[in-house]
Amino acid sequence: MRVPRWLIIPLCIVGILYWTQDLWDSGNSQASIFDLPKKVENENFTIIVYPVSNVNGVPVFTTGTSGNEDDYLYITPASDSVDFPTNYAEKRDSGYTLQLHGSYFMGKGIPAEYFNVKPKPDRLRVFRFDEAEMVVEKNGI
Repeated sequence: MRVPRWLIIPLCIVGILYWTQDLWDSGNSQASIFDLPKKVENENFTIIVYPVSNVNGVPVFTTGTSGNEDDYLYITPASDSVDFPTNYAEKRDSGYTLQLHGSYFMGKGIPAEYFNVKPKPDRLRVFRFDEAEMVVEKNGI
């Protein structure tokens, strides 16, 4: 069975674009538009997050206390009017945890506010929150 000639050209173009994006992305030490989280999931969650690190001004959080890197994520506000609780810095080391309500972006990415950080941050899950509050940690865990 023969492949129509008109189909070969678009397939070659798509292949070349994909290949150059892969080369460009792997050799670049700065985040690009390909790293942006794109689509928000429909389901809303209330999660508790724990700070893991803050290297080069990029805070990384985790949803579990086990230290599993699969649980690492970035958090970003849903709008300019939403922010961390004002007492976050005071209470984060005193038995309180940060509770967020919002939704995840599909896949992994890097939020736009970390684009100027060098070296390029890792691509992680991104959680977009619309509410944040400090809550007492249950059972001391």
